[in-house]
Amino acid sequence: MKRILFFIAVFINNIVAFSQVPACDQIIGNWITPKKDLIVSCYKVNGMYYGKIVWYKNYYDNEHGKNVAVPEDQWLNYVVMKHFSYVGNQWKNGEIYDLNSGKKYDSYIILKDANTLKVTGFVWLTIFGQSMYFNRYTDEKLPPFN
Repeated sequence: MKRILFFIAVFINNIVAFSQVPACDQIIGNWITPKKDLIVSCYKVNGMYYGKIVWYKNYYDNEHGKNVAVPEDQWLNYVVMKHFSYVGNQWKNGEIYDLNSGKKYDSYIILKDANTLKVTGFVWLTIFGQSMYFNRYTDEKLPPFN
C-alpha cells in the first residue's frame, strides 16, 4: 500500500511540475502600465521575446499627443519590444522603442513577481537607465478604445 501511495504521489508531482509555465515563458501575455493607458502583449518567436501594443488610451488634448514620434493611429500592433533572450532570471539583449521620442534603447526585463514586470531602458550603461513597471492584464477582453 505504501508503494502504491508513493507512486501516486510521484505521478501527481510530475503532472504539477510539467503543467507549470517555464520560467522563460512567464513574460508571455498582456501587460498594462500603472496609469492604465497602454497594454503591451508579449510573445515568443524563434526563442526570442517581443512586445506589441494591443490597446492604448486615446488622448484628445495636445499635452499628450504633440511630441509623438509614431502617430497614435499607427500604435495598434506596433512592436515596441524586440529581440529579448532569456538569460539567467531575466530577459536581456533586447531593445525598446519610445513612441514619444522616436528613440530606441537597449533594455532588459525582470519579472519582479508573477504579476509585475520591470522594464529598464538604457544607453551604454545600465546604471543610467530608467525603469517602467507593467502589471499583468488578466481580463479576458481588452478595454474598449475611447
